[in-house]
Parts: sequence; structure tokens; C-alpha cells
Amino acid sequence: MLARQSYTQPQERAVQKEKQVIRYRARITLGEKVIATFLAIVLFAMLCLIVHNYSNLYGLSTTLQTEQTKVNQITVENDGLKTILAEESAPENVMRRAKEQGMN
Repeated sequence: MLARQSYTQPQERAVQKEKQVIRYRARITLGEKVIATFLAIVLFAMLCLIVHNYSNLYGLSTTLQTEQTKVNQITVENDGLKTILAEESAPENVMRRAKEQGMN
């Protein structure tokens, strides 16, 4: 009986070793995954904010350029009108127009 017990015990231990599941420790823990996901979301939000601000600046820049072009055109027109006003308000022109309208 002792011989039989010693013979069966090694077999049972061998079977137990084969059934033993080898578990490897996770390389990335759940907490690290949560932190990485949170950082990815924050990074994405910051990138969206940067792109949004850049598009706003670009839109304002184009609007500013068109308004500056309009101001330049009006300035040129005003300069032309000032020149015409200076020519028309010269004393010779005033006298000529007065004579044309019947004033002496």
C-alpha cells in the first residue's frame, strides 16, 4: 500500500502542474490606460482649440485685408476729390464761373 501511494502521488502532482494556468502580469495596468486615455482626450481637445483659433484668426485676417483695401480705395478717391476741390476753388476759376453765371 505504501508503494502504491508513493507511485500515485507523483502522477497527481504532475497532472496538477500541467493544469496550472500561467498568468502573466499585464504590461499596462488599467490605471495607466485610464490616464493615457484622459491625456489623449485632453490633447485632442487642445488641438481642436488651436485649429479653431487659427481658423478664426485667418478669417479675421482676410476680413481685415478686405477692409484695408476699401480704406485705401476711399483714401485715393478722397485725395482725387481734394485735388479737384483745390483746382475749382482757385480764385481764377471762381471769377470765371461768376462771369459765366452773370455776375461781374
